[in-house]
Amino acid sequence: MTIDDFHDDDCAFGDVDDVVDDVVVVVVVVDDDDDDDDDDDDDDDDDDDDDDDDDDDDDDDDDDDDDDDDDDDDGGGGVDDDDDDDVAVYLDDDDDDDDNDDDKDDQDDNDDIIITIIIIIIINIIMIIIIMIIMIIIIIIIIIIIIIIIIIIIIIIIIIIIIIIIIKSTSVSHYKLCHVI
Repeated sequence: MTIDDFHDDDCAFGDVDDVVDDVVVVVVVVDDDDDDDDDDDDDDDDDDDDDDDDDDDDDDDDDDDDDDDDDDDDGGGGVDDDDDDDVAVYLDDDDDDDDNDDDKDDQDDNDDIIITIIIIIIINIIMIIIIMIIMIIIIIIIIIIIIIIIIIIIIIIIIIIIIIIIIKSTSVSHYKLCHVI
């Protein structure tokens, strides 16, 4: 059975597009209990000089074929209880399971996205805190360096003042000494 078999408007399964969209698994079950009888029936069709019992079997097979034709005409494609070799087509609609699986996958993807966003936010916060700590340390180091430089400048100024005072005092004392002499 092919998709072309479903192109009848009176399809038992509904509109062809719906059938093609909704069909997920097509299972064909062949009930063949008597394999040897089928081979014999094929041989019986070729041989017209067989027993009457075989001819009766062939007639039964022809009637069964007519029943199959009736099933095909009404578009059923179902199982004929009177036929030894029944072919049944079962359409398994697993869309609900697939939709549930898709919903679960979408939910898992959403959960993964949310977890990723939370991890990125936490990493960003940690990086901001680390950068702020580094900036504070750098500012403190700069302040300490400035204070040290100021202290050094003050010490240099004090030393210069002391040297000047010493030089003046010695020069004045030298001058007085010279004047007295």
